[in-house]
Amino acid sequence: MATVTYQQFYYLPDDEFIELEGLNAYFEHHKNYDLYKDEMYCPECLQCKLEYTPEYSRKAYLSAKDVNQHDDACSFKYEPAPTKTVTTYFQNLNPTQIESKLDSMLNRLHRSPKQIQSDSGKLASSNPFIINDGDVDNSPLTHRKVLRQKKLGRTLRKEDQNQLFAFYGTGTLKIEECEGEREGRKYKYYYLYITVNATTYKVYRGKHHDQIEEEALYNIVLIGYVEGVYTNGIVKIELIKKEPGNSTPNQLAMVIPPFLIELMGRKSKALL
Repeated sequence: MATVTYQQFYYLPDDEFIELEGLNAYFEHHKNYDLYKDEMYCPECLQCKLEYTPEYSRKAYLSAKDVNQHDDACSFKYEPAPTKTVTTYFQNLNPTQIESKLDSMLNRLHRSPKQIQSDSGKLASSNPFIINDGDVDNSPLTHRKVLRQKKLGRTLRKEDQNQLFAFYGTGTLKIEECEGEREGRKYKYYYLYITVNATTYKVYRGKHHDQIEEEALYNIVLIGYVEGVYTNGIVKIELIKKEPGNSTPNQLAMVIPPFLIELMGRKSKALL
């Protein structure tokens, strides 16, 4: 069945999400996890019970007790989609469809437990991360694949490099303006820096100049892969390609909502 990893779980008694790293620290201190045992659920559908395997011969991890307990619209129920499948899928969408898809992803990623519960029982097509060549809801479960998700700011594993993800998180943004020259003509191009916790990511934006306010916090989602890590620790993310045979990154594969999250006492507002 599905090969997935859980980086957090839903803890029913406190109605909250807890990171795997937090559970690891608890286990290391108490030498047990009795407080959480039998109360850990899938963070996306809240229905499938999870179990914890502490670090022994391999790293500690969370796994499903029975993957069939997942809701049909839960990403953790399906196998990860191959990079080629996801790239082709997005290359067949027009700009409006891509924008709608990423907006839906962002909304799904920031649901509260109450919102997740109200979404219980919805069709698989309600999940924008599920990829299928045809009719998602009427297709066999084995034909459904899911775009993997990776939260920005979490530790990168060696196997994560060059793997396609929907990266998401909340952080500050900064623009770097550069100048190039081609056939005697100068032009400008841009990089977007995303800082989440203590990790900074660098994304090539080409001629696309994002209209952002530095120091503000933004929710963000982008589809791409980790191309490498600079010596200064900055992580370079490359967006999926625009079209077959074209090395140009698809600048539409990133969405930055035109809303600022409250920061340092300021109220949220729309960017004009």
